[in-house]
Amino acid sequence: ENGDEYTQTDIKQVIVPKQFPELDIALVELNKNITNITYLNICPSFDLLEEVLIMGYPPIPRTDDSYLIANKGEISSLPTLYSSEIQVIVVSCLLRGGHSGSPVLNNRGRVIGIVSDNLFNKINVEEENLNEGIGFSAAIGSMWINDLINGKV
Repeated sequence: ENGDEYTQTDIKQVIVPKQFPELDIALVELNKNITNITYLNICPSFDLLEEVLIMGYPPIPRTDDSYLIANKGEISSLPTLYSSEIQVIVVSCLLRGGHSGSPVLNNRGRVIGIVSDNLFNKINVEEENLNEGIGFSAAIGSMWINDLINGKV
C-alpha cells in the first residue's frame, strides 16, 4: 500500500495450521514493523445471503497488465467438505485464479473469509451437463485466521 517491499530475509517465521495441513492459509511474521498501512478487521460471524465484496488480480485475456477486479456477491451456502471436514463459504460471484488469498469483505468492510478454492467436478468431453465443470467459488472462514493467530490449529 505504501510502496514498501519485503524479501525473504524480512520474514521471521511462517505459521501454517498443524492440525489441518489442507487448510490453504498461512501467517507470515516479519522481522520489522509495518507502518502507515490500514489494517482490515476480522469478523468471525456471517450469515447466508450476506452481501460480500471480493477483490483480486486474476489475469484478463488479451491485456498486458494486472487489473483489480471487484466482485460483489452473497454467501450462498456454508457446506462442510467431506475431504477435510472443513466448513467453507460458498459465494455467488464467479472467481478465478488470481482471487486466491483475497479477503472476503462484508458490507462493513470486515474480513469474513479468504478465497481459497473452486469446487468443481471433473467432467468428460462427452458429458452433456457442462455446468458440473463450472463449479462454485469457496472461501475459508475468518475464524481460522483467529485460530491460527492464537495457535489453536
